[in-house]
Amino acid sequence: MRETLLEEVLSRRGGGKAIAEACGVTQSAVSQWKRVPDKHAEKFGAAVAKLLKRTPTEEARV
Repeated sequence: MRETLLEEVLSRRGGGKAIAEACGVTQSAVSQWKRVPDKHAEKFGAAVAKLLKRTPTEEARV
């Protein structure tokens, strides 16, 4: 089962592409993730903040 935030981002139009570009990997790689790899966590957080227009801190409160 995927993490909720990852699932939300991937369900949005262009989400997979945005995450892939931010993390320097392919969209195929991102689509196989069950959870965000630790080495990509910081870049994932920044990309999510842009996509969802909220910060990772705000996300933790949701």
